[in-house]
Amino acid sequence: MKKHLLLLALTLVLSTVGFAKGSIDSKRFDASLDQEVRLEVRQLQELLRFNEFEYIQIKKLTEAELVDLQLAKQTATDASDLSILSQQVQDAYAVKVMALLNDSQKKTFTVYLASKQANLLAVE
Repeated sequence: MKKHLLLLALTLVLSTVGFAKGSIDSKRFDASLDQEVRLEVRQLQELLRFNEFEYIQIKKLTEAELVDLQLAKQTATDASDLSILSQQVQDAYAVKVMALLNDSQKKTFTVYLASKQANLLAVE
């Protein structure tokens, strides 16, 4: 009986440690994603000077875009597949953001996207 209780206690401790480690990794991913979203939205805020409503909407869209890009990286089978999936995600993001902006903001956003794309191509 004593052996069974010790075995049960050991199992509980090990499973708790295992679950805690998994949640820590998830929290790290969420924190890095949140930080990346904030940085990108702040850059856009400086360029576009949008209002609070637009800020909230663009932050949600940016977060969804980055999550979708991570999912594309995980599901892509090769580099060309990743490129196609990434472009689809980025195009959908651009369309949704453009719907929120006025004409002058749209022009600035288009230039921002072009420079961002050029930077990504230069890195590759």
